[in-house]
Amino acid sequence: MSPTESSPPASNPFGTANYLHELLDGPADEVVVMVADGRPVSYGWLRRRVTSLVGGLRTYGLAQGDRLAIWLPNSPDWIALALACSRLGVGVVSLNMRWGPKEVGDMVERTGCKGIVLSSAYRGGACVDGLRAIPSDKLRSLSLVVTDDASPVLPGIVRATLAVLAAHEAYLSVDGTPQDEAFIVATSGTTSLPKLVVHLQRSVCRHAGDVARSAGLFESNSRMLLAVPLCGAYGYTVGMASLAARCPLVMMEAFEPAAAADLIDAHAVTHMMGTNDMLDKLLDSVPGQRPFPGLRLFGYANFVPSLSGVPEKAESRGVLIRGFYGMSELLAGFAAQPAEAPLAQRAHGGGFPVCAEAEVAIRHPESGVAVPTGETGELVVKTPNRMQGYLDNPRATAAAMTGDGYFRTGDLAYRLPDGAFVFVSRMVDVLRVGGYLVSPAEIEDMLAADAAVQAAQVVSVSLAQGERPVAFVIVRPGQALDEAALLRRCREQLAIYKVPVRIFEIDALPMIEGPNGSKLDRNALRRRAQALLDAEAEKR
Repeated sequence: MSPTESSPPASNPFGTANYLHELLDGPADEVVVMVADGRPVSYGWLRRRVTSLVGGLRTYGLAQGDRLAIWLPNSPDWIALALACSRLGVGVVSLNMRWGPKEVGDMVERTGCKGIVLSSAYRGGACVDGLRAIPSDKLRSLSLVVTDDASPVLPGIVRATLAVLAAHEAYLSVDGTPQDEAFIVATSGTTSLPKLVVHLQRSVCRHAGDVARSAGLFESNSRMLLAVPLCGAYGYTVGMASLAARCPLVMMEAFEPAAAADLIDAHAVTHMMGTNDMLDKLLDSVPGQRPFPGLRLFGYANFVPSLSGVPEKAESRGVLIRGFYGMSELLAGFAAQPAEAPLAQRAHGGGFPVCAEAEVAIRHPESGVAVPTGETGELVVKTPNRMQGYLDNPRATAAAMTGDGYFRTGDLAYRLPDGAFVFVSRMVDVLRVGGYLVSPAEIEDMLAADAAVQAAQVVSVSLAQGERPVAFVIVRPGQALDEAALLRRCREQLAIYKVPVRIFEIDALPMIEGPNGSKLDRNALRRRAQALLDAEAEKR
C-alpha cells in the first residue's frame, strides 16, 4: 500500500489517550505510518517492532522508572523505541547526534540511564568512538549498550544489537502509567550544564493532538516531511503530532534541500516544519513560480536572523508559512500564528495557544504587572501540557513559576488587539541600557531599513559609561556601509540611549549548531564587539 492511500480519522484519537503507544491503535496493519529510505513502513511492522522491543528491553533488565538514552538519527527505530518505552514506563533520554563525549557523558550521568541505544554506522562510527571516550565514572549507571551491528563497544557492559532486541517474544502488557516519564531533553542554554526538562506521558499525548489539530494534520491525505531531528523538542513534537493524526511521516535522516524537494514531490507531502534557512535552501533547490503546489503549510521558525527576506520569498512562490512558538519546557508548537493572518505576523513566532485550556499573559519582567496591548513584556503561560519540571532541580523548577501558576518563559513578546501574541526575543538577549530594557530588534529594524544593509544584529557591551549597544551589519553585494549616515539616522529616530556606539561590518554572523539547525551565537558577537572596542581604545 502506498503512503498516499492512508487517511486520518475525523476526530483526534489522542483526545482521551494517556500513553504514546496508544497511537498505534486503530489503523489496519497494511496502512502506511512512515516512509524511510524511500520505503513504506506499515502499522503492522511498527506494532510488532514495538512489542518485541518491549520484550527485549525487559529481558535485559529495563523496567518501569528506568531511563533509556536514544542516540540515533531519524529512523523508524527511534519511534519504535520511544513507543516501547511508553509501554514499559521507561523514560527516553534524548541525545543530540551532534554531541561529543562530554555532553553525552554528562547526560548519562545526570539521568542515571540504565541503557543506551546508538548507531554504529552514523558518521563513520562517531557514536561508538564518542561513547568509548567517556570516562568510566560517568557511565556507572549503564548496564546495557544496544547498537545496530555486532561491533564491541564497552568492556564489562552487556551489549546487544537492535536485531537481537527486536527478536524477543512480544510483550503485550502495559507496565507504565500516564504519569511516567516520556521524554527528557536538555535545554539549549549557554551554560556548561543545561537544565534537563522532563515531560510525562499524558501531557505529551495531549500536546501531540493539539499540535496536530492546529497544523491541519487531520485533513484528508496529509503527509508530513520530518527533516528536523527527533532528538530535539522540535522534531519530537513534529513526529508525535503526525502519529497522533495518523498522518504518514516521511523521514529524512538529515536535511538536504534537493533530497527534501524530491521527497515532497514523490510522496505528495502536504506539511513541513523547519527553520528559515531550511526553507530558503529548499526554495532555491527547485525552479519555477510554484515549486511545491501540494505543500499546504511550512511551520516556520526564524533561527537565522540574516535571512530577513525568506517570508516574502516563500509567499511569492506559493508556500504558506505560519510562525510557531515553543521551547523545551513547553515542547514545540505551544502556539501558532493563524493561517489567515498577514505575512508580517505569520513570519514571527507566536499566535494563539494550540491547547484550548492554555492561557497567556504579558507582564513586566521585574514587577510582574500586566502590560498593555502592544507593549513588550515577559511572556508567561499556563498550560496542562508543560513540563513536569527540571530533573533533580526543584529550585530551578520553582523559580520558573509565578505565584499564580504561570510558567515564566524568559521570552519577550507583545499582544495584538485580537489576543494573539508575537515573540520578540529571549530576555537574555534584551539590552539593559540607560536604566531601560531595550529590545535589540527595535534597533536592528532601524538599521535593516537602510538600502545597503542586508542584515543587522545588536548586542550590548560594558563601557565606562555603562552598558551600551553595538551593531553588526552584513552589507549587500555592491553596496558600501556609511556608518556616519546610519548613526545619524538612528539619532534622529531613536532615543539617544538606543543609538549604537559603533556599527561594524561583518561578512557572516557567528552561528551555533543545535539539534534543529543553526542559531545566532550572541555571546560570540558580544565578545567580538568588546574586543573591537578595546582595540580601538588602545590606539587612542
